Amino acid sequence: MYARGILFGKMVLELGDTCIAKNDKHGLYCDLEFKTKGFFSGVYNALAGRVRKNSSDVGEVMGRWSHVMEIKNHKTGQRRVLFDAVKDGQNISPKWVPSESEQEPNESRRLWAGLTEAIISKDMERATVAKTAVEDAQREQRRQREDTGEVYVPRFFEKVDGRWVPKIKLPKDRQEATLAVQEWIFPSTTSSSTNTSLPPSPIP
Repeated sequence: MYARGILFGKMVLELGDTCIAKNDKHGLYCDLEFKTKGFFSGVYNALAGRVRKNSSDVGEVMGRWSHVMEIKNHKTGQRRVLFDAVKDGQNISPKWVPSESEQEPNESRRLWAGLTEAIISKDMERATVAKTAVEDAQREQRRQREDTGEVYVPRFFEKVDGRWVPKIKLPKDRQEATLAVQEWIFPSTTSSSTNTSLPPSPIP
């Protein structure tokens, strides 16, 4: 994450990094690069990537993740819209999560609430302080575990054959699977309610 316009102009937070998206079942991989805007050319929120099937290139991804992304088939040369954030972004399902006061201290929305508020208010100094406070606290927790020899055990995931997988086996019945996930993540809220058909109120 990069901040532009600190000294002059409009403050803009920009994403610049690389990642790999994998589909092991079909042997598909996509090497993605989130590009930052140049000083004299380019656009914000650009991305580019190549799609591989096993070791062969089969396509390209290009565009802007905040606008329109396209995919090009290497074999046919045809391009099609992969995702239109402006058009399809309006149809995103609302988040269904408990309010921050009901979340655990280390859940993201609650943990990073101060940073989020600072970014929304465009107060970069306060955002830096909030971010540093969280990271310093996490470093201190890690140091204390190292001093005591405590081994951190993830609550929801475990490593199986080199891959991190959820510590849950879902029933085939859809309603039972929904209940199982709710009980797995929110045991206190699920056990106190007999109505499992209604999720919590939406949080924007």
